[in-house]
Amino acid sequence: MRPLKRLTVEAFRGLLATTFTQIPDKRAPQRMRWELPAVLMSAFALFFFQPPSLLESQRRMKKQPGRSNLERVFQIEDLPCDTQRREILDGVPSEPLRRVLPQTFEQIRRVGWTGRFVTAINGEKYYAVAVDGSEYFHSTKIVCAGCLRQRSAKGEIHYSHLVVAATVTRAGSHEILPLDAEEVRNAEGQQPQDCELMAAKRLVKRRRAEQRQLQLCLTGDDL
Repeated sequence: MRPLKRLTVEAFRGLLATTFTQIPDKRAPQRMRWELPAVLMSAFALFFFQPPSLLESQRRMKKQPGRSNLERVFQIEDLPCDTQRREILDGVPSEPLRRVLPQTFEQIRRVGWTGRFVTAINGEKYYAVAVDGSEYFHSTKIVCAGCLRQRSAKGEIHYSHLVVAATVTRAGSHEILPLDAEEVRNAEGQQPQDCELMAAKRLVKRRRAEQRQLQLCLTGDDL
């Protein structure tokens, strides 16, 4: 396939579909009303369309033209509600999904579209990569084995999940290119617990191993 054809919506959907079919499904067969690849694709569609409720918005859209965007763009005919989707996706490993980011960046780089993100520093050309952590789950009641734990001054335990993301940026522009992500997550019996700094070190080491040819200039805040 030619480089530009790899960057069409259809090609990217194909990359996602291939990745999703390779992820093992640990659910009992009698509970599989929705196949895991379709649920994963609907989760991506949620970020793509960004509706308050993907299920409800697609139902309304389907009544008007007779076919929803899920069917036209992502070839999905049925999907679970938001709560059911979260329950199904809870046990999905993140590593196969994570690999899509550097694969896509490499495809964009090969056609020359990343050239505008190159920054000259002391006569050398680099990609400026912002490395930063972000909390995406927090609770004082809901907890899993991988949760980070922090006790407040009042003695209350707070449970959370974070991710450290590496994003290619450009000075003076809001344009970005996601490059990689590393989950901040406790392993069973891990002491001390995982943190943003440890996750950032894992991410940087992996990027150097997987994309050794890239000249990267890393930036961060309080990491």
